[in-house]
Amino acid sequence: MGLQVALGLTLVAAGYGFAGWAWIAGIICGGALLVGTALVLAEDRRVKRLDNASLTDQLGH
Repeated sequence: MGLQVALGLTLVAAGYGFAGWAWIAGIICGGALLVGTALVLAEDRRVKRLDNASLTDQLGH
């Protein structure tokens, strides 16, 4: 939900001509996107490790 709020703030600030706030909100939005992606990938690796399977296993294919 934080990513959508940051994106909304970025678009509103840019639409009203507040370039400084648009940059700040855009940087926060980009950071939230990177952190969210890293968390999803870390959780995927954790689950794969718990299942004793690596990311390159192609069992059943």
